This record gives sequence, structure tokens and C-alpha cells, in this order.
Amino acid sequence: MAKIQLLRVFLNQRLTAAAEEIFGAVAKTTAEYQEEVYRSKEENGRLQRQLDIVLKPPEIQLHRTDLHQLSLTVFEEEVPPEQQHCEQEWSPSLRQEDPEPK
Repeated sequence: MAKIQLLRVFLNQRLTAAAEEIFGAVAKTTAEYQEEVYRSKEENGRLQRQLDIVLKPPEIQLHRTDLHQLSLTVFEEEVPPEQQHCEQEWSPSLRQEDPEPK
């Protein structure tokens, strides 16, 4: 084989190896980014659920039992232990007035 042909074979081998290495690195990086996007979406969903629980005010229902007595029922969702560190400062300002007799 002539020297030029040997050089051509050598360069083709080196370029093929370099291209395969580049494609492998691109595939690995793409997979890592996809995993990170998936983890970020999962974390965002978890944080959104925590935020919804913390910011949702309790459901309050007033039941009239007679003219002079009202009963109050408050429904609150149970907060999972990992979310109990989030505190909510919420104070309902309910003004209770006695109804006037008829």
C-alpha cells in the first residue's frame, strides 16, 4: 500500500473513533438532562401539592340548631409528617351576630 492510502485508512479510523466518542457523549448528556427534567417535574409537583395544602383554608360550616345557639364544624385536611414543618398563619375573622327575635 502506498503511504497516502495508509494515511487515509489511519485518518478514517481516527475520525470514526472520534465521531463515535462524540455521539456517545451527546447521548449520555441527553439522557442525564432528561432524567433531571423528570426529577424537576416530580419535585415541582410535590411542592405544588404542599403549597396547596398549606394555603387551602379549612372548610367551615355553620349549622343553626336554634335561635340562640350555633354549632361550628371545621374540616381540615391531615398534613403528612414531612409537610408539618410548613406553618400557616391564617386567622378567620368571623363575626357572629345573634339573630333578632321575630
